Amino acid sequence: MNGFKCACQAHQFGFSNESSVGNKVKAASVLIGSNKPPDAHAQNSIKNAWRENTSEPNTPLMLAAGQGRFQEVVALLQAGHNVNEKNHQGYSALMYASLQGSINCVKILIKRQADINDVNNFGMSALNIAAYSGFDEIVDILLKNGADPCRASHSGRTPLMNAVFQGRNDMIALLTHNNLHINTSDKSGKTALMYAARRGHYECVKRLLTQEADINIQDNEGNTALFHAIFEGHNAVVILLLRMGANIHVLNVKGVTAFNYVSAQRNLSMITLFLECNANLELGQTHATELMCAARYGNLESIRVLITSGAVLEDVDIYGRTALFYAVQAGCVEAVYLLLKAGAKPGALDMMATTCLMHACWGGDKNIIILLLQHGAEVDSTDGFDFSPKGIAIARGFLDIYNILVTFDYLFGKSS
Repeated sequence: MNGFKCACQAHQFGFSNESSVGNKVKAASVLIGSNKPPDAHAQNSIKNAWRENTSEPNTPLMLAAGQGRFQEVVALLQAGHNVNEKNHQGYSALMYASLQGSINCVKILIKRQADINDVNNFGMSALNIAAYSGFDEIVDILLKNGADPCRASHSGRTPLMNAVFQGRNDMIALLTHNNLHINTSDKSGKTALMYAARRGHYECVKRLLTQEADINIQDNEGNTALFHAIFEGHNAVVILLLRMGANIHVLNVKGVTAFNYVSAQRNLSMITLFLECNANLELGQTHATELMCAARYGNLESIRVLITSGAVLEDVDIYGRTALFYAVQAGCVEAVYLLLKAGAKPGALDMMATTCLMHACWGGDKNIIILLLQHGAEVDSTDGFDFSPKGIAIARGFLDIYNILVTFDYLFGKSS
C-alpha cells in the first residue's frame, strides 16, 4: 500500500507533465475527429511518437488512459498498442484509468481485452485501485466484467478493505456479494470492519455489521474492532460496537482488554459507558483490576468513578498488590490520597510481605510517605528480606526520608 501511495504522490503519476510522447499523441488525435477511426497519417504519427520514446516509464496508452483522453485511447488501441503493457511499477492503462475515474477509458480497455485481474508490483488490481480511489461506477463495471473482489494486494488488503479504509460506504454492497468474503483478513489479521473502526468511519462500520461482519474476530495482536476504535479515540464507533454486541472481555496478546486501554486514555465517558455495559473489572493476565490500572496511570477521574461504582479497594493481583500499591509505585500523590480517603489499607502486604510504605521508601517520594504515615502505615514492619522502611531509606541513601520516619515514630509512638 505504501508503494501505491508513493506512486500516487509521484504522479499524479507524471501525467501533469506532458512528455513529447503525450504531445505527439495529442497532435495525432486531433487528426482523428471525435468518432472517426484514425486514418493512416494519424496511425503513423502515433506509432512514430512511440518508437522515438521507448524509454518512457509510462506508455502513450497509459498516459492517455490516466488523463481520461478517450479519443487518444481509441486511436492508440487501433494503432496496435498493447492494451496490457505495464510500466516499471507494474501499472497498466486499465489501472491508470481506474485510478483516475476515466469511465469511458475503462470500458474501451476492457472491450479490447485488458487483463482485468492483472496486478501491479504491489499486488493491486484495477478493482483494488478503483475501490481505494472511490469510483463506484468503475468498481461496478469491473465487477460485472469478471474482476475478482477477493484479489488482495501483497499486504493482504482486499478491495473491500481499501474501500472502507477510505470511508466508501456505498461501495460495500458492491464488494460483499452474499457476504462471502466480508471477514477476510490481511497479513496483519485485520478485517474490513477493523479498518473501518480504526478510521472512525461510523456508517461503514454500521453497514458491515448489518451484513454480518464478525464483530469479535481478532487480528494477529489479538485486537478486535473495538480495540481499534478505542486506539484512535473514535467514541461514536465504540458506542456502536458496544451496542451491537462487542465482547468487552476479550484479551489481546498483551493480556489486556479494551477496557484497560480506555482507562489508559483517561476517557471518563468511555469508562462510564463500559461500566453501564457491566464490564468485568478484572483485567489481564495479572488479574489487575480497572481500579489498579486507573491508579497506575494516575487517572483521578476514573478512580473516583470506579470507587463510586463499587470497585473493591482491597482486591489484589497475582502478586498480592492492591490499587494503592499501583498508585504508590506510579508516584501519584493525588491517587494515593483518593484511595486512602476511600478506605484503602496502607498496611496491606504483597506476596513478598512488602507494604506500600516500603515501596514508597524505595521510590523516595516524601509526600507519599507522609500521607501513608498519616493514615497508619507501620514504620518498623519488615518484608520477606527483613528490610524495614527505615532500613530501605538508609540503603537508598535517603537520609531525609529516614529522619521523617524516625521523627514520626518518635512523635506518634508507632514503634513496636
